[in-house]
Amino acid sequence: MLTLFMAATGYLNTMTMQQVIKEDLLHYVWKTKQINHQGLTTTDDLRVEIVDWGTHNHDSGPDFFNGKIVIDGTLWVGNIEMHIFSSDWHKHSHDSDPAYDNVILHVVYETDGDAYTAAGSKLHCVEIKDRIPDQIKANYSSLLQAQYDIPCQSLVHTVDEFTISMWKDRLIADRLEHKSQVILRTLADTTYDWDTTTYITLVRYMGSKVNGDAFEAMARALPLTVILKCNDSLLKVESLLYGVAGMLEASYDDPYYRQLQAEYRFQSQKYKLQHIPPVMWKFSKMRPANFPTVRLAQLAQILFHTQSLFSRVLDCGETYDLRQLFSYTASQYWDNHYRFGKEAAKVYKKTVTPAFIDLLLINVVAPLLFRYSLQTDQRSFADRAVALLSDIKSESNAIVSKWRKLGLSSSTALDSQALIHLKKQYCDHKKCLSCNIGNKIVLNTTVCKLYSHMGY
Repeated sequence: MLTLFMAATGYLNTMTMQQVIKEDLLHYVWKTKQINHQGLTTTDDLRVEIVDWGTHNHDSGPDFFNGKIVIDGTLWVGNIEMHIFSSDWHKHSHDSDPAYDNVILHVVYETDGDAYTAAGSKLHCVEIKDRIPDQIKANYSSLLQAQYDIPCQSLVHTVDEFTISMWKDRLIADRLEHKSQVILRTLADTTYDWDTTTYITLVRYMGSKVNGDAFEAMARALPLTVILKCNDSLLKVESLLYGVAGMLEASYDDPYYRQLQAEYRFQSQKYKLQHIPPVMWKFSKMRPANFPTVRLAQLAQILFHTQSLFSRVLDCGETYDLRQLFSYTASQYWDNHYRFGKEAAKVYKKTVTPAFIDLLLINVVAPLLFRYSLQTDQRSFADRAVALLSDIKSESNAIVSKWRKLGLSSSTALDSQALIHLKKQYCDHKKCLSCNIGNKIVLNTTVCKLYSHMGY
């Protein structure tokens, strides 16, 4: 806060400001035309007129494509590159990269020498440090140097509800796209087998964060085709899951455990199965109801009762029907067990809870529908993914609670998923200039006055 007020009142010295300015600010003020370009000249005093600011490039190569710049009366058409210092051109090895030979203008915060292309041509360069409004630099500096996990948490209340609402709509689309990328990679691994992809995705999320990797490793070691061939018996399915999980290697004086061992011994030889390392499983600091042994028993019920889960997902038009796909209870053995060979004092049915089912709908079903929509160009499935999230209550976790305290509402999973994406993909990386909320704050002329009135 003190840094913001110092910058706004002119006390932040040039060196300090240079240290906090990043290239993303240069990209931002260029594409939003926030620099004062009246009377713009190159560092060689040639007059510059911007006809077309170009298209922002988010991939490798020059920062802006297809710009049109009139320099000393001559029209130049090509790319535009930006750096904090002009010497960064050499530091980034652009002077030996032919991909940058078509750069027509070098835009820098401060110049400290000339730059040349790989072809040996001297670049036209403009310096913009005195052409960026002080208020934008000050607001940007406050966000970049904020010590909060949400950089704008002291300022988000200055942003109007319409901006936040529209941004959340965009975030939910980005969130679904981001999560569906994982599904796309699994699709590629399985040669675009949707049933196997659904199986692997579901199994991973049955393990939640703590055991997700172990569950997925088990799923990849246990082909869905084997489960389907053994789907005439729940005991067979359970033996396959526990066996490939490496949980049937001990010796317990337990009839059910010995049944599983015998069945798995036969099936593993028949299908040449190998178990994953048992050390992958984590039990410590977990609620017993979330132990992987219990989750595997619940998973066995889901797989036993559902021949083609992916087809069922596509066919279920209502959220209630989708919930029923996962609403199963672990076999009777687990009524008084959490782990093999040890009875629990408390006896109760280990049914998949509604809250956990909602997590599966959020993390498995919605991304699957969204990715299927993209792969098949059927918009209706993307709409169904959004409708599904709007039918589910907001998640309750540390991220959502933080946003609520700052005044951002979250009533459905659409809201919570958007806010989680905002925190993880923007706030955690301080990508404030790529965020519509951050944009509003950077352009807010009242922010500096606000801190001044607060006594900073």
